[in-house]
Amino acid sequence: MKYLRLLLLPFSLVFWLIVSIRNKFYDWGILKSEKLNVPVVSVGNIIAGGSGKTPFTIYLAEHFLKNNLKVAVVSRGYKRVSKENTEILEGKSPSADIEKIGDEPYLIFSRLKNISDNFILASGKSKLSSAELISEKYKPDIIIIDDGFQHRKLNRDLDLVLTGRIEKFENKFLIPAGNLRETKSALKRASLVVYNNKSDLFEPKADVYFKYISKGYFDKDGNCIKLTNAVYTLSAIANPHSFYSLINRDKLNILRKFEFPDHHAYDSAELIKLFTGIDKGKTIVTTEKDFVKLKNSPELFKEYKIVFLKIDIAFTKGEKILQSKLNALHNKN
Repeated sequence: MKYLRLLLLPFSLVFWLIVSIRNKFYDWGILKSEKLNVPVVSVGNIIAGGSGKTPFTIYLAEHFLKNNLKVAVVSRGYKRVSKENTEILEGKSPSADIEKIGDEPYLIFSRLKNISDNFILASGKSKLSSAELISEKYKPDIIIIDDGFQHRKLNRDLDLVLTGRIEKFENKFLIPAGNLRETKSALKRASLVVYNNKSDLFEPKADVYFKYISKGYFDKDGNCIKLTNAVYTLSAIANPHSFYSLINRDKLNILRKFEFPDHHAYDSAELIKLFTGIDKGKTIVTTEKDFVKLKNSPELFKEYKIVFLKIDIAFTKGEKILQSKLNALHNKN
């Protein structure tokens, strides 16, 4: 694999050149960013996947909802099946169609419904078009762009960039040889650099630090389940290591890990075949993002004990700095 990445380095160089020229054009004003008449917060990163954007987006949306603001969240809805350019879902809707909006927007919708229904969620290819449509039609007080750091067509009032340790070979080079979307120098554009402290090792030069915390294990009926001893795991996320770490912190032994690529669309027959031979007396623990995709397969829950690990974020440094920035947006509005 290492040699394959070395072969891909020339393509990474071309990608770096394209990204660098595009950024310079925006910096010099040759390319213009569209400014909306509502404050825009972007949550992004410079690494492809696995930085915690979705939990952090949920945290921000909950913060604004608790301050009685009408919130709009814009996401791409990766791997959604809808042919519509933009799918819009109001918080007042009783339910959401995961295939139309995508797994991450569905998770955001599900979590925010527990706080308030005063929000709108847009899932579409163009974040600018989705944001413009929501701004004009629904008049939100704040718009949050999920995964928006590279989307410079849309001006943002607060640019929050999540990062983690960049130490592995693949994280030292741009796509396709590595996992970087931009070089680390791009972090200078950020309003705040937010470090996801997954490994309990501080990264220097970040403004805000947070970590994941376990909020318990829940079944499809919303009951908190007490787990002991050994479990199986099922995940289709970019970086499952923090998922395993939290399970281990809860003193649970992982018997076997079933892993799929990020955003994998589960098929119940596929999983039943995969689970052949496992101890049905043991519990299968999955992520909340994966669990929302399994809920539509009742046959799985008849055969196996499946629960999800609910996570939240806890700040270890810089929360007051972040709160100050968010409060400034309240005042703007």
